[in-house]
Amino acid sequence: MGGISNDLHVHFDPQYPLKISQDINWKEVNSKIDLINVQIFAVVSSEGCVDLALPLIQSGIQNIDASATRDVFMARFLPAVVDGKPVSASIVIPIHFTRKR
Repeated sequence: MGGISNDLHVHFDPQYPLKISQDINWKEVNSKIDLINVQIFAVVSSEGCVDLALPLIQSGIQNIDASATRDVFMARFLPAVVDGKPVSASIVIPIHFTRKR
């Protein structure tokens, strides 16, 4: 087979959930904005580790994009399965940062 498929289902490993950093420097963000959305493209290995993570849709704020990318790298996944065997797959992960008022 070989290669990476994006047609497969990859799920977060419930034992290692995605933890979103909330140590965002909101002073860099317009005071009228309370929600920032970022999407990260990731390649998940057959072992459930992230081999590659890149911002697909960026916020335009470097520390937020870097934080989202770092958080995805630290997550673990249940890999996609083909014919009963785990395989690498690509996914897009939406991440939402919310300002606490």
